[in-house]
Amino acid sequence: MSKIKELDEVIDEVTQERLDKLEAFDSHMRLTRRLDEAERARDKVFRDAAKQLAEAKERYQALQMSKDLLGMEKARLNQKYYQAIGVLEATRSDLVRLQGHVEDGKNILLAAGVAGVAFSALVYFMG
Repeated sequence: MSKIKELDEVIDEVTQERLDKLEAFDSHMRLTRRLDEAERARDKVFRDAAKQLAEAKERYQALQMSKDLLGMEKARLNQKYYQAIGVLEATRSDLVRLQGHVEDGKNILLAAGVAGVAFSALVYFMG
């Protein structure tokens, strides 16, 4: 009987060792699956981040182009503004010159009117 008991103990030990190895293998497989899942999740995060970075870069480039276009438009509008100021200055100068001519014309008309009245008076008194 002692031999059977001894064999039972050996069988129990071997069985326990095998169970321990199976549990270790099962734990190892679970850890491996978790590691694979973590690596896939990390890769997805990297892909998403790279995609977002590319989109942000495109938006930045579009904004930079818009900024450049706005700068060119501002320069064009400033040029038109200063051209308009030049035209206004020339117009003002022309108006001042024309006002001088109008004043000259008024003086001529006034002198002609006075001369006409004087001539009429002369004709009236001589006649």
